[in-house]
Amino acid sequence: MPAVSWVVPDGHDSEHPTHRSVWDKTGRLLRSMR
Repeated sequence: MPAVSWVVPDGHDSEHPTHRSVWDKTGRLLRSMR
């Protein structure tokens, strides 16, 4: 289930450290677009 890895809580960020940075950038982009 690779798709689930994208929906895991912040506790699993050690497994996918890039997820947090990616979502952070996306959030910043969405905020700047608003």
